[in-house]
Amino acid sequence: MQPERMADIRNGSVFRGSVGNDTVISTAAGFQFGKMKPTDWQINNASTSHKSLTEGRRADQVKHESQTAAKTAEKTSYLTQSDVTKKLVQRMQDTEQWKSELLRAIQDLIAETDLLLSQKRRLEKALAASEVPLHITTECLKNRERRQNSDSVEDNVEIALFKEAEIINSVQDLLNSTIEEANIQVRNNRAAKHILEMDWSDKLEALSIDTRSGSLSNASTDAHYKPAATAFQNTQSEPQMWLIYSHDNIGDAERERDVSCNLRHVIDSILSDLSRDMRNQADIVKVLFEDRIDQVHESIVELTNQLQQVLSNIAAQEKNIRDLRRAIKDKELPMKVVQSRLDNRSRRPGLENCQDLAQFRMVEEVATIGESIDTLVEKLQQAEESLKSLTDTRMELEKEIDVKSNSLFIDREKCMSVRQRYPSADKLMGYN
Repeated sequence: MQPERMADIRNGSVFRGSVGNDTVISTAAGFQFGKMKPTDWQINNASTSHKSLTEGRRADQVKHESQTAAKTAEKTSYLTQSDVTKKLVQRMQDTEQWKSELLRAIQDLIAETDLLLSQKRRLEKALAASEVPLHITTECLKNRERRQNSDSVEDNVEIALFKEAEIINSVQDLLNSTIEEANIQVRNNRAAKHILEMDWSDKLEALSIDTRSGSLSNASTDAHYKPAATAFQNTQSEPQMWLIYSHDNIGDAERERDVSCNLRHVIDSILSDLSRDMRNQADIVKVLFEDRIDQVHESIVELTNQLQQVLSNIAAQEKNIRDLRRAIKDKELPMKVVQSRLDNRSRRPGLENCQDLAQFRMVEEVATIGESIDTLVEKLQQAEESLKSLTDTRMELEKEIDVKSNSLFIDREKCMSVRQRYPSADKLMGYN
């Protein structure tokens, strides 16, 4: 440094740098104020060196601790992630097991519902089939309303037909109520199945989510920060609740399935009992019809025989009347003869007109002939009255035969023919 410039500095002049920057040094005294002593300098150097060594050792310690913490954090993170993955796998296994149980319960309920629907269709077929015997019974009763006079009687056949109609009406009432019960149970089965399907669907979705979550790793590109997901949600269920929910759903479904199964067995019994009751009554009616037809036929045969006898009696009586009339007519000539004799002899002269024996005999003859005629006339009247009674009897017999023939035609041709269409036991049980 040039002497002039040193003088300027010492005197507080301005120092001008080569680049044009000026540094003002106030005074020479100020320049010397605040400088360290050599001892202070040494102390400062020693302090700085000690501090450097201390900080170096501290840095090494922090580095070592940091490396240890990093390794521990990595190990902890690995172990925690592995444990979480295991927990997810266990959860997925539990979910899969419950899903399988739910699917089994769903399939069992579907199969049971199908069986119940099949039984319901049997009930409906049986109800439709019961219309045929009801129509047959009604038609038989209507046909028998056309029976006439004395045959319009409340016989055993009619009583059995009314009982048959009553049985069929009771059967139809029971079938209708059982169909409604089956409809309710089908709805209950479907409602339980819907709950199971919703539970199964939720578990399927949860299993998909857990599978996707379990497949995530540190190398996954779709792993992101989701700080909002780290807190428990108020809507989340507890594990026990989760178990109880599916357990209760399956239990409810099994109870509905048991009820449905019992109802199917009841339907079997109902259809069997009702079919047996209807067929038994139909057989009773058939036997009574056959007995009644035999009775009516025997009555017709008996009445026909009686009619033949009456016709024979009528013919005999008609002949008897003709004979009586002829006998009466035959008495006219003898009466004329005897009366002519008496008339002739009444004209005898004088004492010759005598009541001699001949006269007495002729008078007796007139009386005898008159008595004979009176007897014959009386017999003729009796014969005519008998003929009239026989004719009335014939008409009554013919009418009664017509009445019974009409009844026989109704029972044998109308009723028995229509009862040939009576459904079989299988059809009444809802088969075919």
